[in-house]
Amino acid sequence: MAVSDIGQQALDEVGRADSESALNLVRAKFLGRKGALTELRRGLKSLPAQARAAHGREINECATALNAAIASRMEALARRASDEDLRRDALDVSLPGRRPSGG
Repeated sequence: MAVSDIGQQALDEVGRADSESALNLVRAKFLGRKGALTELRRGLKSLPAQARAAHGREINECATALNAAIASRMEALARRASDEDLRRDALDVSLPGRRPSGG
């Protein structure tokens, strides 16, 4: 499978991830010890020197783009969770205050 195909598949999965744990699974699937991009990096040693440099650069660019997409998606999910918390815990300031009890 080509690097660009793997990169596109990874970015699609990042876009579909709806939680932090799902994003961590995507990271492990593509960037982990047995990840798709890691396996491609291991295969670089079998390529000729000139092809190795170009292919390695392409793999690194793909990995960098994937890390950036994951970080961006993490921030978006955190922001969404924060917005939901604020909306749930919102205080209606238009309601009249409570009178202190006399004692």
